Amino acid sequence: MTKLQLGSIPIFKRSVNLSLMLTSSLLFSAPSLAVQCDSLPIWDDGTSYNGGAQVQWQSSAYQANWWNLNANPVNHSEPYQEWSLIGACDAGGTNAAPSVTITSPASNAQLASGNQVTFSALAEDSDGEVREVIFELQGAQLAVLSSAPYQVTWLTESGNYELVVTAIDDKGASTQSAQTFSVVDASNQPPVVTLTSSKTRVSVGDSVQFTAEPQTRMVPLARLNLVSMVH
Repeated sequence: MTKLQLGSIPIFKRSVNLSLMLTSSLLFSAPSLAVQCDSLPIWDDGTSYNGGAQVQWQSSAYQANWWNLNANPVNHSEPYQEWSLIGACDAGGTNAAPSVTITSPASNAQLASGNQVTFSALAEDSDGEVREVIFELQGAQLAVLSSAPYQVTWLTESGNYELVVTAIDDKGASTQSAQTFSVVDASNQPPVVTLTSSKTRVSVGDSVQFTAEPQTRMVPLARLNLVSMVH
């Protein structure tokens, strides 16, 4: 530290100004630039990464802090976690998210319990390829599919459900589609009866024969009543 002498006030002032400039530079760092991600590999949950490895995932670049496996960078990039966020990928190579549509079951469908049903979806990516499609029912994972057709079977149980299907493309962008449906107890549902007549047009005094065909799959039909109504 320089000893200040009488008359050296200007030097003292310059020292204070320099100190303030250094402090300001520490408090206000320049904003980080966008990262060029074209050369970075896509993060893969089945690949192990050593410390220092860099990847891209969901339009951002990350660097591994230490060896890790199956640690999604998006969920593991807080302080003292496996990854550090480098920055957002350069928007010049913006990646379009994939599209996904649930084709079965229909929205608000009512299904019978005790049956095998097939959940199906269509997934496409306009500027790349679909990497995987994930089926989840009430938050529980049913299947992860890497190629079409995107279908999974399920044995129905009574209740109200939400099916969520997530499509992820080769650059990590994702899109979700959801569908709600219900499953009812089919152990004793009302029977269905088909009624036909021998004539479609009748006159007073004509004889008409009616035929009733009951349909019930679960239990035998106990009784069938025909009620005559005259208008």
